[in-house]
Amino acid sequence: AMLIGGLGGFGLTNFNGGSSSIGAVGDQKISADDYARALRNQMNAMSQQFGQPIDFQTAQALGLDKQVLQSVLDNAALDNEATRIGLSIGDKAVHDKLLQIKAFQGVDGKLDPLAYDQVLKQNNLTKAGFESGIRSESGRLMLQSAVAAGVTVPEALSETVAAWTGEKRTFA
Repeated sequence: AMLIGGLGGFGLTNFNGGSSSIGAVGDQKISADDYARALRNQMNAMSQQFGQPIDFQTAQALGLDKQVLQSVLDNAALDNEATRIGLSIGDKAVHDKLLQIKAFQGVDGKLDPLAYDQVLKQNNLTKAGFESGIRSESGRLMLQSAVAAGVTVPEALSETVAAWTGEKRTFA
C-alpha cells in the first residue's frame, strides 16, 4: 500500500492500462504496468516455491518489490543501450519465438491465432506491445551475450593492477 501510495505521488493513477511511468533510463520509459506485471510474476513464482499464496506485504517484507524494481531498471538500461546501438531482431525471428511459446500453440503444434489473441487479452497485452517486448528481450540478450563473451582483461593491465595492489606504502 505504501509503494502504491508513493507511486501515486509521482502521478501514477492505476496499474490497469494507464500510460503512467515510474521512471526512465535514457530514452527508455518504465511503465507502471510493466513494473506491476513483473512484480505479479515474481510473487506468483515465490508462491509456487513456498507452496502458498504470497500477499504484497509478505513480498515487501522479503524485499521482492525492491528486487523487481532493480530488475526492471536493469532491463530498461539494457534496452536503452540495445536501442541506441540498433540491436534488434526481424519479423521472422519474432514469429519463430512465438512458435516456441506453448500457450500460443494449437493441437497441431502450430501458432493458433485465437489462442494467441486470448492469452494476450487475459494478460492485458496487445500484439504490438508483446512483439515489441520480444524484440526488446532479444536485443537485451544479444547485448548481454556480447558483453559477457567479449570482455577480456589485457595481460598488461592485469599485471599492472596486481603489482600496484601488492605494493607497500608508508608515511613519514
